[in-house]
Amino acid sequence: MKTLKIRNVARAILVNDKHQCFLFKLKLPWISDSVWMAAGGGMEASESPQAALIRELYEETGMTNVEVGRLLWECRFSFQYNNEVRPVYERYYLVKTADFQPSFAGMEQYEIDSLIDFRWWSLAELQTATDHFTPNQLPTLLPQILQDTFSDTDLVITDPLPANYVPS
Repeated sequence: MKTLKIRNVARAILVNDKHQCFLFKLKLPWISDSVWMAAGGGMEASESPQAALIRELYEETGMTNVEVGRLLWECRFSFQYNNEVRPVYERYYLVKTADFQPSFAGMEQYEIDSLIDFRWWSLAELQTATDHFTPNQLPTLLPQILQDTFSDTDLVITDPLPANYVPS
């Protein structure tokens, strides 16, 4: 099995004034069912994580004038797909924003094809959700962020894949 180059990723925990979090619901080929995840994506070779996140948020949501907040946590993991192993290093940043209706004009066609839904999640909805999330710890971590009680500055998640991940 071939191991690919590490994929560096920057993601945003987008929080509005109502203490809700914006997430995308995607159907990814290496996960058997749909999964909710934060906006963001791969870093280009010369980009800082913050610059990549600003670019990705524009491409995926149409957001401009983004102010990237503090690093919340990191995810370091690998997944297997098509007889290849892909190591991934994700950085999650807090981004406070007003409500918005996303524009997908900057998305690639394969991204649009994988997009099932998007929405703002309230604290109560997160606490009772039965959906799949990645990282799978998201429903536990987001309430702390939405209530401004999150204080772990060295959190590294090494098992973020949801239960519906099936290696292929």
